[in-house]
Order: sequence, then structure tokens, then C-alpha cells
Amino acid sequence: MNKLVVGIGEILWDILPGEKQLGGAPANFAYHASQLGVDGRTVSAIGNDDLGDAIVQTLDERSQGYALARVPYATGCATVNPNTESDERYSFTTDCAWDHLPFTSSLAEMAQRTAACCFGSLAQRNPTTRHAIARYIDAMPDDSLKIFDVNLRPPFIDPDVIRRSLYLCNILKLNTDELDTLVPLIGLPDGSDEAQCRRLMQRFDISYVVLTLGEEGSSIFAPDESSTLPASPVKVVDTVGAGDAFTATFAVGLLSDLPLTEAHLRASDISAYVCTQHGATPPHPREFSFEE
Repeated sequence: MNKLVVGIGEILWDILPGEKQLGGAPANFAYHASQLGVDGRTVSAIGNDDLGDAIVQTLDERSQGYALARVPYATGCATVNPNTESDERYSFTTDCAWDHLPFTSSLAEMAQRTAACCFGSLAQRNPTTRHAIARYIDAMPDDSLKIFDVNLRPPFIDPDVIRRSLYLCNILKLNTDELDTLVPLIGLPDGSDEAQCRRLMQRFDISYVVLTLGEEGSSIFAPDESSTLPASPVKVVDTVGAGDAFTATFAVGLLSDLPLTEAHLRASDISAYVCTQHGATPPHPREFSFEE
């Protein structure tokens, strides 16, 4: 399936005790999409430095597509505290390369061929990349999948960015904590998780809301149906990247014309598999591919 699936936004090095790992939710999303048999590409910016060179080398070794602008800022990093699972486990460098993604004619041409694109809120903390993301999404075909993975990272939480992103997307992915944050920001009334997700769908003309429930599993809401699955009972080694794998698999499932319940099941299975592996981007077993 030669469809172009893009993750646009931050690409960075996660700095852990004794090692560094390539990270950034859009980059993880693109990697998992490529593992599923589509043309998965990361769109971001890196510096003219050794860390930028190392990103290119790593992506080349993975045979993963990319469009990485070289800009006069340091390649981004995030210091990771492995002793907490909260949103504050990441400390991001500021005013780094991925804050300065330019929107070019080549990106405009790529956007016109993009079947699905995932973007988040963190990469929009700077106006330059925020503008590039909005223009990329706007240039995509009308029938494409435009996925907003909320992915809140304190202190970079801007209500205006979130509202604008909700209008840009037709698929919303978030967890229960992020839903609780959105409710007062958007002015939604009290209600069940499903009621609030459906209000978001109606207010912002969203086709699907993907709600992850942690150890309880996940739910996906569409206008006329829904699907809820428990979390698979696996021995968890590392949860980093599992949500990005889920989002990528669900998107590729929709592009493959799978029914909602089957696309959800495959997304849940791959997310569970990633939890059993070390790191955000383990190679997928062959049976997970959507290639015929």
C-alpha cells in the first residue's frame, strides 16, 4: 500500500541515564506507519550539528523516509526522568531546531499527496512551526486523515493552540487526563467520557475520537458507532511509543478500509506489543504489516 503517511512536528533525542534514543511523537508515529507497509515520513527540522547528523544516520539505517530542514538552531533534546510516568517526566530544550520548521514549496507538494498526517500540540509552541503545521494540514486532500494527537507536555500547554488544532483535525487522539484538561478549556459541560468525546466531535466536526484509558484499554468513537477494548495482558517493559504505535496502526487501518472494530483491535495489539519491547520504536513482527 503505497500511501504517504506523515508525522509532522518535533524530532529530538531523548536523553536517558547512560544512553540517548531518537524520539518525538510525530517521528515515532511515522516510524510505526512505515513498519506497517506504507510510506511513513517524518517532517521536522534539525540543526547543523552532530546530533542532527546522528538523526539522519539513524533514519537512514531504519530505511525510514523524512523531510528534515537544516536550520541554524541546535537539534532538539529532551531529558527523561525514568522514575516517573507523569507528563513531567520530560524536560525539553527550548528554541531548538524543530521550533523553526519552514513551510517550503516541497512541503506543499508533499502535503498534496499525503493520505494521513499526525501532529501534536508540543511542536506548536513556536509560531514558525505552528504556521508550517497549519499550512501543511490545509494543503492536504479533502479526504485525507488529519490526526491531532493532543500529547500535552507541561509547561507547553496553550489553550489557543489546542482550539485551533481541534478545528484542523478530523481525528482526535487523547488520554483521559488530556480529556479532563480539555473539558474546562473548551467549556464542555460535565458528563461521561463518551458524552464529552461526542460533544467534541460535534463542536469541531471530528470524525473519530480515540481515547486511551491506560491499564483499562481504549475506546474509539465515530458518529454512528463506537468500540471499546480492554488492555491486552502483557508483561510491560516500556510504555514509551505505545500510543504512537496505536495511532499509526489505527490510521493505516482506516486507509486500508478496515471496519472500525478491526482497525481498533489491530491498533490495540500493536500497542501492547510495543509495551513488551525496550524503546519507542522496536521493529514490528512481519504479521503486523498491512502489506498484501
